[in-house]
Amino acid sequence: MTSYSGRRILLASAGATALCLTAAAGHAQALALNDAAASAVGVEEVTITGTRVVRDGYDAPTPVTVVGEELIRNIAPNNIAEVVNQMPAVIGSTTPNNSQGAISNGAAGVNALNLRGLGTIRTLVLVDGHRSAASLATGEVDINTIPQQLVKRIDIVTGGASADYGSDAVGGVVNFILDNDYTGLKSDLQYGETTYGDNKSYKAAATAGVKFADGRGHVLLSGEFYNGDGVRNNPRPWAAQRYFTVVNPAGDKNGQPYYLSSWGVVPSQLAPGGIITSGPAKGIYFGTGGAYGRLNYGVEANPWMIGGDQVTTCLNSCGTVDLMPAEKRRNGYGRLSFEITPDVELYASASYSWARVRSNNGNNYSNVNNITLSSDNAFLPTEVRAILQQGLAPGAARTFTMGSSNQGMPLYGFDNIRENQRYLIGSQGTIHFGGAWKYDLYGAASRSNVHEEILGNFSLTRMTLAQDAVFVTAANVGQSGLPIGSIACRSTLANPANGCAPLSRIGIAGGAQSAADYQRGLDYVAYDNPYRDERLREYDVGLNVSGSPFDNWAGPVSVAFGAEWRRVSINGFVPSQFQSGWQVGNYLVTAGHYTVAEGYIETVVPVLKGMDATGALRHTDYSTSGGVNTWKLGLNYRPIEDIKFRLTYSHDIRAPNLSELFGAGTARTNRTTIDGVDYYYLQDQSGNPKLKPESANTLGLGVVLSPRFVPGLAASVDYFRIDLDKRIGTIGVNDVLTLCFVQKVSSFCDSIGTNSDPAAPPYTVHVWPINYASTRQEGIDFDVTYHVPLGDRIPGRLTLHGLATHYLRSFSDDGFSPTSDGAGVNLGGLPSWSYRADINYALDAWRVTLTGRGVSAGKVSNEYIECTGNCPVSTLQNRTINDNSIAGAFYVDGSASYDLKIGNVVNQLFFTVRNIFNRRPVIIPLGGANTAVTTSEQVQTNSSLYDVLGRTFRVGLRTSF
Repeated sequence: MTSYSGRRILLASAGATALCLTAAAGHAQALALNDAAASAVGVEEVTITGTRVVRDGYDAPTPVTVVGEELIRNIAPNNIAEVVNQMPAVIGSTTPNNSQGAISNGAAGVNALNLRGLGTIRTLVLVDGHRSAASLATGEVDINTIPQQLVKRIDIVTGGASADYGSDAVGGVVNFILDNDYTGLKSDLQYGETTYGDNKSYKAAATAGVKFADGRGHVLLSGEFYNGDGVRNNPRPWAAQRYFTVVNPAGDKNGQPYYLSSWGVVPSQLAPGGIITSGPAKGIYFGTGGAYGRLNYGVEANPWMIGGDQVTTCLNSCGTVDLMPAEKRRNGYGRLSFEITPDVELYASASYSWARVRSNNGNNYSNVNNITLSSDNAFLPTEVRAILQQGLAPGAARTFTMGSSNQGMPLYGFDNIRENQRYLIGSQGTIHFGGAWKYDLYGAASRSNVHEEILGNFSLTRMTLAQDAVFVTAANVGQSGLPIGSIACRSTLANPANGCAPLSRIGIAGGAQSAADYQRGLDYVAYDNPYRDERLREYDVGLNVSGSPFDNWAGPVSVAFGAEWRRVSINGFVPSQFQSGWQVGNYLVTAGHYTVAEGYIETVVPVLKGMDATGALRHTDYSTSGGVNTWKLGLNYRPIEDIKFRLTYSHDIRAPNLSELFGAGTARTNRTTIDGVDYYYLQDQSGNPKLKPESANTLGLGVVLSPRFVPGLAASVDYFRIDLDKRIGTIGVNDVLTLCFVQKVSSFCDSIGTNSDPAAPPYTVHVWPINYASTRQEGIDFDVTYHVPLGDRIPGRLTLHGLATHYLRSFSDDGFSPTSDGAGVNLGGLPSWSYRADINYALDAWRVTLTGRGVSAGKVSNEYIECTGNCPVSTLQNRTINDNSIAGAFYVDGSASYDLKIGNVVNQLFFTVRNIFNRRPVIIPLGGANTAVTTSEQVQTNSSLYDVLGRTFRVGLRTSF
């Protein structure tokens, strides 16, 4: 019996020409969209992901990029997500090396895919056409949970597919097709490291498949082990460039730009061992062993400076975020199937995945640039104390503020462990009733246990007590009983039993404080690591049926229909002492659930010879927000064999996820500067159960060319436009403060409360997700494959393949701030061009592939006006800047493999090099008007666009029996 997802092609309603990216397996798939070609290569049934309608030899009206098994082998990825993220339509995905800062929401360390740059929450991930269970409260699927070695093909549907598969498919669908029919034994061993000798990785995988009962039954087992050392801190030469954007300290007067992007920008209010930021001792910084000096500020642009004593403020303290986290994974997958009759097959599968990701996230910035100390602090050098006490009465003390990057304190970071289990049972086959109907009836249960732990975080309350250290004198000894001349917490003198241990904030690693006493102070301010345990559960039951019940005047009419019900829930546990008072995290328990019931019908109707119309309708009922309809219409027209036109228009949705609905929130203290005014606040963020689904309308218009006069050539060009409305988002604290205090929008002032407690921040800012924004995105996809005829004199097979996406516009409108275009913005938007080209040559046992990939140059912002003099007046919407450009990047990868057969054992030796020319990433000018000084810790590039690791080698051995 042919399996439901085996040799057929599951037709896609949103995809690119199904052109495979490889030579050998690619020839069948690349030309499968052409009826004649499909017959020529012996494809029984054409299969592409996108709709649930199945018809032999039919090609989808919308683009699907098909990534074949050989391309996956050529890349030899540590994780299958690496393959998908190299496709031009996939951009801005969450990866371990760009998610270190996503601590509070638990996303640090995951691999979550992002189609069209619309957000990982708007990309639907499927496994064999079934919805994969979420790994996070925000709904994303961690690609680590998919059995890596079993993936034989990846279908990337670049368009709305909610009518076909349900919510979340606004950006599109990524369907991982597993080789569930595999028979035999195969293994995969590989080792990798960078040209710098770091990020060493080890991977081992094995799969076994056995048939029994005369081939009616099949058992499949697969497992994988992976260990990656990561890259501590950022040891690359480019990491010390210090390129930032600051507000022009001279002001935007006399035609000067408002912003300056400049090299050699460092913090002016931080130093590794502390720097006094106000009063008569301003600029005095502290080093090791009680040493101190006075800073040469250069040009101040608070909280930054240009030039000056850069080494002093950044010595071993800027750029301490790990370039790549350390990662461990363990995956296991098992499947059992049995044909009861030639038309009925029962199957059951179970998968287990475990992953641990650990990373340093920089220096611990507890009390960074707002450390308040007194001039009678016991750890102050005598000369500095004298400067601070000038003009005061004898014995009087003056308070002062200090900024420190806390060198010597433990780095803070995260240690996250994710465990996922998924169980699936079902039946698939054929029902003969008015024709042959394919069916798939299944039930699935999954659970994800997530342990999120913060490393190196301190209690701010205890830090305040510990850093207020004084000498014990006869005048203040009180009831403490401490020796005169010793050092104690000021609070201990009044409360001898409070257990406070004094901690020096003066100098690197405590300055002159002894190592033992310094450690005792650290032990006092640090509790056990704050953590949160979360439990996600999902139950899913579904039925899909497809067939061709009758013919009309132009051919067979195909129909698919089905229904699905699922329940999604979350709960967890956080110890009470870890729910507030921390620099990051401040974890709370998110608890809640919702159910979804839906039904759909699709059809493909031949209209004329060479012309088919498609339609789909789905009704979905959410327990939280009620019913909603999604639909899709399409037209496919091939006037001659060489050319095909396709048109689709769909209405899609994304329903709010568990975090958006039920998030108990996070509470964290922070400080920001807006128009020169400092605001110290407590941020209170929570979910909103009243959210409604987002809606999107997607238009696709394309042409597919397979000219007979150029055998082996196939190409497609597809225009797309996505209009997303009622977009769910949270208005940031900086925006709320600006709208209230600067722009005087009273409705936003309602979100700001005041605190009467003098020890608390003066403001509490309440933020929560709302349906408030809209987005329009337009672009063009290009896809070309050419199987080059080499002739009789030149042996082997040569295939050229290219993919490119050109973003024309990416407008966002939140209703209260100026509409912005994110196309061509390489800082945080979408590059104008994203592309990839492969040259693949195969000769007997050898295969060699050369790949070029990259992005075009872009801008910091499309709203900025670049000028160096005679600048126009800078406005809130159109700021002026001296350099608005960000360079593009082009990388070259290579791979080679050789098949060596020994008896019945096929061994494949392979070697890959990524970023052959060791091109460094483009340095991006982070910063801006309200950027926190802790930005100096971050990797100064866009890790989603540019290669940060450098040249990377991988070598391995694949064996099959």
